[in-house]
Amino acid sequence: MFSIISISINAQKLDSLHTLLQGLPNNEQKLPVMHEIWKEYVSDSIEQAIYYASEEKELALTLKNDHWLARAYFSLGYLYDKQGYLGKAVENYVYAIELFKSQRDHKRLADVYYNLADLFLIAEDYVNARLYFKECLKFRERQKSDDFLSWIHLSIGQAEAGLQRYEQAIEAYEKALIEAKRMNDNYAINFLYTSIGALYQEQQHYNLARDNFYKSIEIEGSKKINIAIACNNIGETYLEEGNTAEAKRYFYKSLSIKDSLKAHDAKAITYLNIGKMFTSIGDYTSAKENLNKAIDLAKLDKIDRGAIEALSVLNEIHNLEASNNVYPSGQEMLKYENIQTKQIALINDLNDELAPLKNRYLLQVNYEVPMLSTQLSRAITSKNINSKLAIIAGILALITIGFMAYYMRKVFVARRMLSKF
Repeated sequence: MFSIISISINAQKLDSLHTLLQGLPNNEQKLPVMHEIWKEYVSDSIEQAIYYASEEKELALTLKNDHWLARAYFSLGYLYDKQGYLGKAVENYVYAIELFKSQRDHKRLADVYYNLADLFLIAEDYVNARLYFKECLKFRERQKSDDFLSWIHLSIGQAEAGLQRYEQAIEAYEKALIEAKRMNDNYAINFLYTSIGALYQEQQHYNLARDNFYKSIEIEGSKKINIAIACNNIGETYLEEGNTAEAKRYFYKSLSIKDSLKAHDAKAITYLNIGKMFTSIGDYTSAKENLNKAIDLAKLDKIDRGAIEALSVLNEIHNLEASNNVYPSGQEMLKYENIQTKQIALINDLNDELAPLKNRYLLQVNYEVPMLSTQLSRAITSKNINSKLAIIAGILALITIGFMAYYMRKVFVARRMLSKF
């Protein structure tokens, strides 16, 4: 997860801020200091950051200072989002939206829309993701705010890709490329070529896909991890073409680079692909070994589409082996069941939290008729998803791996949150 702000612990600055906070007699003056304190904590102690952002919120409520209250809600939304508590993130984002509307703070309003759209992407609700991204773009363009336009267009492209609207996705990516090149944002350019390659791969245009994957590492200043990502993606194209020898060569090259960088978390996607490769040639023992490595490296306290896909392939293998009376151990089955149950719960929880946001109210900027506090609470706490349907939807999400799951894996779910605190 990436943010447009760069925050790092600075002990000397923190000491100064704490001293300043304690010496201020005026509570109003404490609000911006608390705001700066949480930003200093966020990289090393998310809990401390949340504590000070919460203190900022409570003080702003007491003082009825809507400016700092809105910023505190936005901050808490970002922090809970970063921590993986997406339900709490949504709740705080919703409060921030209403306050930013009343203050006509369109720039921060646009940024909250962006972060909510990003959550819709994770939930694979591409229609609402696109809607919120486009609303963000509208406010940014209206203000002639051109910073990070490349990332907004890129994100719209991701939503279009999830809907398999390939021409619209390419159009959005091309707009993003123009902006990224104008801003000399090589990271965005790398990300875009990878995304375009993934689109061509999905359409089985493998030569075009590989061309773009190669372009992603021809950018000045490309890092070794970018080469590892490209090798993994090129290997996927060969695997889909049935050229397992070339696929294997690229997959193991990707692993080798990641080992040299000690980028162990990044190896999960490549172990998944190697597992799929061995499955395709009937070497189920090697396949299961690599698929389990992918699962073991997954961040299972969050929605992990790679782990979900690994479970799906393992299930396919178990069904094939069952015809020969070969079955996984009880311990293995319990492990897989626990992971599946947790992932279903995480997907359901996120969809449940996002459900009230689909009524379009939050996209209406109507200053004369603001949402009443009771309506706002109802919007936040309402749970409109039928529990049985939610469970079915969760199971289907595990069984049927959607295009976006595949697509987001290819760029290691690099998320940029437009957060102006």
